[in-house]
Amino acid sequence: MTKVAIIIGSSRESSNTARFAKAIKLNLEAREISHIRTPDSTQYDIPFLNKGGLSIETLTTYQTDVYEAVIQADVVFFLSPEYNWTMSAEILNLFHQFGSKGFSKMWEGKTFAFAGVSTGRGGKMPAIDMSRVVGKLVGFFGFKSLISPKIFESHHTAKALDANGASLGNEEYDKGLDEFIDYHINKI
Repeated sequence: MTKVAIIIGSSRESSNTARFAKAIKLNLEAREISHIRTPDSTQYDIPFLNKGGLSIETLTTYQTDVYEAVIQADVVFFLSPEYNWTMSAEILNLFHQFGSKGFSKMWEGKTFAFAGVSTGRGGKMPAIDMSRVVGKLVGFFGFKSLISPKIFESHHTAKALDANGASLGNEEYDKGLDEFIDYHINKI
């Protein structure tokens, strides 16, 4: 049984990134994949580096949800909105704070997939930047994981998906999402 984690890099209520996460979840459920964890990103409380680091012994509820979702997963989808042509500060900070030997279970033996979310034509750069950072982290520590070369650019997200992640009928978008998920689910 494939286990999946979907990590949302936006803490905004009703964000397009959360909408896209719901679309991935619906797609996976249609494939009868039932072990899907998506921590509630509106509860984001990972301190920025200038405010201190994380300790595995003192994780908050949200931090524990992220940690456990990722360590239990075979496939991890990291999603980020496009902010100023790159990934969000939240997702980059998550990588920095959890990117250490103390959290090695998060980075070992996984397939990591990346998608950037945009209100217009965008999403490529956050997906590429996330894959570069996670690839560096995995490579530096010598973890045995797959950094997927196949990214997804969620263009015009609110025009393709409703607030619950259901398709609004854009066949090209839906086909691309199916192919993105197929690629990662069939790689394990």
